[in-house]
Amino acid sequence: MRVCANFAADGLLLQEPQLAVSGAVYRTAEGGAECVQILETGELLKALEEFKKQGFKIYGTTSHAGKPLEKNQFSEKCVILFGSEAEGLSPALLKCCDVLLGIPQSGYVESLNVSCAASVVLYSHFIQFSKC
Repeated sequence: MRVCANFAADGLLLQEPQLAVSGAVYRTAEGGAECVQILETGELLKALEEFKKQGFKIYGTTSHAGKPLEKNQFSEKCVILFGSEAEGLSPALLKCCDVLLGIPQSGYVESLNVSCAASVVLYSHFIQFSKC
């Protein structure tokens, strides 16, 4: 939530929102939790299809393939998916994406943890739309 607030994300879409509302999460977010709307869904694929119907483009992140982040132009209305650190995005979620994004890597490690990946991707989105 702290990264989302820092880079002006409108919200977090979660299947398990209870994970985002604990006291420890609020302390770690350093004020960011109050700035980011939590959206709950029991059916992520169905929710993503609704976002698509509303004109949102769905971006997925992957450590194995994807368009290089620096060559991507985000749609102003978008949803960015981050998978679990252990397994990434499921095949069904990958198939739902309009664009798959990859973060350039040195090759020394297999991937970034989700917080670091979110920082890089959300920064890239932020600089495309920020008035700063």
